Amino acid sequence: AEDLLRPLRTQNLDHCEGNLFSAQVEFLKGNYPLALRRLDECLAILPLSSQIYFLKSNVYIQQEDYESAIENLRMATKMNPLYPTYARSMASAIFARNAKLASKVTPQQQAEAQQAIEMARFLNPGDWQLQSVYAETISDTNPDQALLIRQGLLKSYPTTTNALMLGNMALRMARSEWDAAKKTGLTKLAGSAFQQ
Repeated sequence: AEDLLRPLRTQNLDHCEGNLFSAQVEFLKGNYPLALRRLDECLAILPLSSQIYFLKSNVYIQQEDYESAIENLRMATKMNPLYPTYARSMASAIFARNAKLASKVTPQQQAEAQQAIEMARFLNPGDWQLQSVYAETISDTNPDQALLIRQGLLKSYPTTTNALMLGNMALRMARSEWDAAKKTGLTKLAGSAFQQ
């Protein structure tokens, strides 16, 4: 990659004097501070490049600096609000930040995560992993909708993971259900999913 980098820098193919390509090489090598410096040099030349902000967010994610990653993703999304990859990365970064915060997550951060997942899901309708995460995030507030999503996922993507997740969700719901008929139905659904 470094051998390829010399002519790319000389010809300015990235319109950043080769800094964009150089940043990508440094990122792959795990040299994150230099990658960030190169990306900042790119932003000095191309301040409205959503791709550069997106790449910066990836560097920050590798460093587990989720707040900086989210800020750079916000910039990328402002410039290109309907780009599916940015929306998915934003949801992923917010989800990772909240997981790292654990019990310190505020209600605003939880709402931000749900909103980001909904946007990513809207822009990536065929992404079953996003559908799965969305089902888990709404399972407390809208369990029936979450269960329908889980059933649809198992029907469309009959994997062991999807079967287990549907079975586990149905069992959780059955434990807190007061209606005997519904409790029996949920238990049967769980059994069927586990059997599958």
